[in-house]
Amino acid sequence: MKALRRMLILFLCMLCLLPCFGCSKGQNSNALRVLIDLSDPDGNLEPAAKQLTNLVKQKDGPEDIEIEFLPNYGAERKSLLTRIRTEVMAGQGPDVFIVSQQGDDSLFLMPEKSMELGLFMPLDNYLETSQFTDFDRFIPQLLEAGRTEKWGQVLLPMGWSTPLTLFAQDAVDFTHSPEITWQDMLDDETGVLQAAADWSVNFASGFHVYGRSLSFGQLADFTEDKLCFTEEELLERIQELFALNDKMMDGAFDSLPMFCKVTPIGISSFMRTGAATFGKDYRTFMESGDFNGMMVSDFLEQVGAKENQAVTMIPVYSDDGGTTATVCSFAAVSANTRRPEDAFFVLDVLFSEEYQRGTGLFCVTDELPVDRELLKPAVTFNGWSLKEAAYAEYGRVQEDITQVNFFGTLQKELYRLVDDCYKVYTGQESGDMAELVHDTYRRMEIELGE
Repeated sequence: MKALRRMLILFLCMLCLLPCFGCSKGQNSNALRVLIDLSDPDGNLEPAAKQLTNLVKQKDGPEDIEIEFLPNYGAERKSLLTRIRTEVMAGQGPDVFIVSQQGDDSLFLMPEKSMELGLFMPLDNYLETSQFTDFDRFIPQLLEAGRTEKWGQVLLPMGWSTPLTLFAQDAVDFTHSPEITWQDMLDDETGVLQAAADWSVNFASGFHVYGRSLSFGQLADFTEDKLCFTEEELLERIQELFALNDKMMDGAFDSLPMFCKVTPIGISSFMRTGAATFGKDYRTFMESGDFNGMMVSDFLEQVGAKENQAVTMIPVYSDDGGTTATVCSFAAVSANTRRPEDAFFVLDVLFSEEYQRGTGLFCVTDELPVDRELLKPAVTFNGWSLKEAAYAEYGRVQEDITQVNFFGTLQKELYRLVDDCYKVYTGQESGDMAELVHDTYRRMEIELGE
C-alpha cells in the first residue's frame, strides 16, 4: 500500500510538470492565475474577462493576471479538467475559480463536497474589509450556501435559478409562505398549486434541469456523505410527477387562468423572453412539442401585465416547506493560492455593482444575480430592470427560499432518471422504473462517497 501511495504521489508530481493548459497567452509561472469556465455560446467570454482585468488594474489591483479558459465541450475539455484537478490536489492550480456548473462535466462535480474538503480559501476576514462589494446586499440564503461549519465562507454564488409558474396577479388567490410544502401543492383543490408543481416532462430544453430535484429540498448531507431521501421516496416522487403530467394531459388544468412557466436560467428568460407555456393551451403545446415563439413577454401582454409586470410567481415547494434555489455559477479562491490578497481583490471587483452592471461575465452567464439590489426598478442590469410589482413579487420568492443546492452530478443524475423513467412509463422503451431508480440511487451513493 505504501509503495502504491508513493507511486501515486510521483505520478501527480510528474503531471504537474507538464506544460500549462488553457487559452491564455504568454504563461507566467508567477502570475495570478484566474480560471474562467463559463458557458459561452455567443463568444463574449474573452472580452468580458478583459473588462474584468482592466477594472482590477484601474482600481490598483494586481496587474499580472493570467486568464485561462476551458473549452465548452469535447475531449480537450475532459483532458484539461483532469489536469486541473490533478494540479489542485497536488497543492497547485489556478488562484481564482470563476465557474458555472454543468453537472457531470463540471470542474467541481459537487461543490458542497469540495467545500468540506477544504479546497477553497476561507473568505470571512476578506468579506469584512471588501472595498468594492457590499455583500450584505446578497440574498442571505444563497450566500450562506457557500459556507461550511469548519471553514466559514468559501464560495461566492454568482447566479441562481428556481422554476416559477406565473399568473396575472389578480387571477389567483395565493400567499407566499416558507411553510408551504410539496404535499400542500399536491393537495391543492383549486389546481393552481398542482399546475405549478408540474415540472416533470416534455418541457423545452433546459426547463426541467433545475426543476426536477427541487421538491426534495437539500439533496445530500455532505458532511456525512449521505443522501437526504430514500430510494423508495425517489420512486414515489417520480410517480407523483407523472401523475401530475397525466392530469395536465387529461385537461385538468385547462380551466385555470392563463399561466406561463419559466426557469429563469438567464435574466432574459425571467420577465422578457424565453420559452413559456400558456394556461388552456398548455396541453396543446405539450402534445405538439412546438415551443418556438412563445415568450414571457407574450404572456404578459395577453394578461394585461406588460406595462406593470403585475404577476404572481409560484415556485416549487419542498417536502419540509419552502422552495429550493439552485446555484448555477460561483467564484472562489483556491486554498493553494500564494497570493490571497490579490486573489480576493479580483473577486471583490468581480462582484462589485460597477462590474455587474456592465457587460462583463455576469452578462455571459445571464443568470439571476445574487445581489438583491441589481434588479430593482430604475436599476439597469444586463440592459433591463424589473417593474415595481414584479420586483416586490421577486422578493417574496426569495423569502420562500429555505434550501440551496449547487447544480452538480446529483441533479444531473435525477434529470436523466426522470427522462429514462418517462420513456418506460409511456411505453417508448421497455424496462422497469423501480430498477432504474435503484440503479440511479446506488450510483448517486457511490458518487457521493468518492
